[in-house]
This record gives sequence, C-alpha cells and structure tokens, in this order.
Amino acid sequence: MKIIGLFVAWAAEDWVDYSIRQSLEFVDELIISIGPFHTHLRNIEDNTFEIAKNYFNNKKTKFISSICLPENTINQNRCITLNKMIEISDFIEEGNLIWLLDTDEFYSKEAINEIKSFIKKVCDFDEIQLITRMFCMNFNYYVKTFPTKIFKITNQKPRFISPIKLSYKSRKNYVLLRNNPIFNYSLLTGEQTIGIKWILEKNYKRFLWLRKIYNKYDPENETYWMEKNEELSGKKRFFYPTLSVVENFGYGLMTYEGKHPEIIENSSIKKILDFRDFTKRKNNYQSYLKTVKTIILEKKKFKVNNLINIFFSHIQNLYNKILIKFYPYLTKKVKKRIKHLIRSNLIVKKFNYGFQIFKKFR
Repeated sequence: MKIIGLFVAWAAEDWVDYSIRQSLEFVDELIISIGPFHTHLRNIEDNTFEIAKNYFNNKKTKFISSICLPENTINQNRCITLNKMIEISDFIEEGNLIWLLDTDEFYSKEAINEIKSFIKKVCDFDEIQLITRMFCMNFNYYVKTFPTKIFKITNQKPRFISPIKLSYKSRKNYVLLRNNPIFNYSLLTGEQTIGIKWILEKNYKRFLWLRKIYNKYDPENETYWMEKNEELSGKKRFFYPTLSVVENFGYGLMTYEGKHPEIIENSSIKKILDFRDFTKRKNNYQSYLKTVKTIILEKKKFKVNNLINIFFSHIQNLYNKILIKFYPYLTKKVKKRIKHLIRSNLIVKKFNYGFQIFKKFR
C-alpha cells in the first residue's frame, strides 16, 4: 500500500520548509503545487516557491503548477489542481491512499504511528477524518476540528468533486487521533490568505470576525470578547458560528501546555509569542489590505451595475407593453416611424446610450 501526498501552499514562507520536510518522512510520493487559486491572491506572494524549489531534486517529489482560472472560485481551482496532481502520480492503483497535506498542518510521531497502524489493520474504509487542534494567536490556545485528510483509491480514475471530497459510490468513514490530534497552525500562518478567501466567498461577517474579534481577542478577558462576537454573529462564543469547530464548555478557547511536533519545537517560529503582531510586520501585509479594499470595491460596483441593469430592463419592458397596448390607436405615420425604428434597432441603441450615460454620471 503506497501513500500519495498532495501538498498545496501559498504565502507560507515561514512554514513551507518544515511541512515539506515532515511530509517526506511518511509518504511514498509527494506532489507539490505552490501557487494561488485566485488572481487576487497573487498580490500576497512571498518566498514560498523559492523555498520549495530546494526539494526539486528529491526522488519522492513532483511539482505541478496550480490552476488559477479567473472565472472560477478558489475551491473550483483547488479541486482542478488536485485532480491534475492525481493524474501525474505514479501510484494511482486501487488500495493505495491519497493524503491531503497542508503547509500549516503538522503531526507528532505518535499520530503518524497511529495512522499507519490503523491502515495496516483495517482495510474496510474509504476515508479517514483526523481530529485536529487548530491553534489561535500562539501555541497555547486552540479549538478542535475534524477534517477529512486520507482517502482510499477505489477505482482507476479517482476524482475530487470538492477540495475535501473524493468521488465514491459509498463512504465508510473513520475518525482517528483522539489522543494525538493534528497540530493545525492555519490561523498562525497569517490572516492574508484566509481573509482574501473569505471575502471572495462572500463570507463578509466571517471576515469581520477575523478583523474585529480575532485580531483583538484577549484570552484573559474572554467573556467580554465573546459578548462582542455575539453582537456580530448572534452566538456567544470565540469562533464565528458557521465555522465547524468544537470549543470548550463555555464556547471559548482551550488551553494546551504540552509539546508540539519536534520539527516545530526546534524551529525559530516556536519563539513567537503572538502571531497576530508577527503577521502585521510581514512584507505582504500592506498588499493584503490593499487587495481587500479592491475586492470590496469590485463587489460594490458589480452590485450597483446589476441593479442598474435590472432597472433599465424593467423600463424597456414597460415601454414594450405600452407600445403593444396603444399601437392599434396610432396613426399610419406614427406606426411607420415605429417600424423603421424597430427595424434599424434604433430603440435599443437609444436605451443603451442612455444606460451608458447614466453609468458614467451616476
């Protein structure tokens, strides 16, 4: 049984080297894609690709460009990229495994041993969910999530139908790592990628939670900030309610005082006390803020233009109805003039001209 690792990353220069190095320890093949899944994400580019290039000559690695079609959403482009990664794999055979790997997720040795032991003993499964500690602000506070990370290949042409779902006729699912959860640092890698993604997906309240609650949240004054979140989202808790996470009994953060994976414990990033401040000092942070403003303006213009289009469409329909109703009562001269206007398409041209003038001076 071979393990195929699918690894995607963007704007994660502080983490990418550690995560690739760790992934190579437990996969038979690592297919890497470094790139944005949306044109707006190009604005926060950093040195992630330059660092990943150090693994070009590794026997286990293959590199592929990410798909970034402007008409697609982030998830659609990610899904297409994952399927392209599958196509270039040398180990697409029934019974082998596909393991989704992210630059912000790390595993303890105990977790890897538990997963490998399960895979050897239990053959009757389609996918595996892994319990995850998602750390917030620093290495001490977290909430729990349950992402699906491992998929068994059940046919010769496996395809992802979403970034977290492989096509199956039936799904036999197991949940692992209750005692040795994954260490997820997605909120520590910076708000840049998450913030842009949430705005593009029209999750404005989630983005506001990121800016107004998460960036100012003080664990020492948890009740106050949960009340602030209640004003924003309607729920008294730390996380924005639509996010699938498990918090502690009081819907706040859980505390972790144990050790992190060895590769992180021995790294320079382990010394950072608050990643929110660290993120704001990064070179791509100002580009991120400008990109956010650009996206918001684009969406406002799109909304206004839609309303204008609807308005003029109604005006034109009303004109047509009036014309049909009173046409029999018009003189021959007026009827002849209307026929001439319709044949020469002048009526439509006049409406379009008025529409352009309205848009220009509104």
